[in-house]
Amino acid sequence: TQEESQRYTDCDHHVQAFLKSMDTKPKQCPNKVWQWKDVKVHNCLKPNGEHKYDLWLVINGNVYNVTRFMSSHPGSDAICEGAEIDATKMYKAIHPVCVDQLLSSYCIGTIEKQYDWEEVQ
Repeated sequence: TQEESQRYTDCDHHVQAFLKSMDTKPKQCPNKVWQWKDVKVHNCLKPNGEHKYDLWLVINGNVYNVTRFMSSHPGSDAICEGAEIDATKMYKAIHPVCVDQLLSSYCIGTIEKQYDWEEVQ
């Protein structure tokens, strides 16, 4: 699709410089399956509703612990909008494919079976 091909061409020098500054190495996702109840606990919020830096994202069926990355995220706290949902569409709409390498370094496993959004609410 045109959207997919655009993701492959948007890795400009600013994005490349940022990725290089992060000094992370791509890695294989561990063979661990997480449940939604595990992911939902890591949602940027403390029990009293205050903000905290603790976030797991689900993107393309993988679970990413991006807590260490949150303070470096160029979009600031907008990253928290991906909490507790399948953030794949949101992620792909904003990030060029070259960011996938950085994302892979935070992978901690996969999410339980295929699901529908209504199922995880």
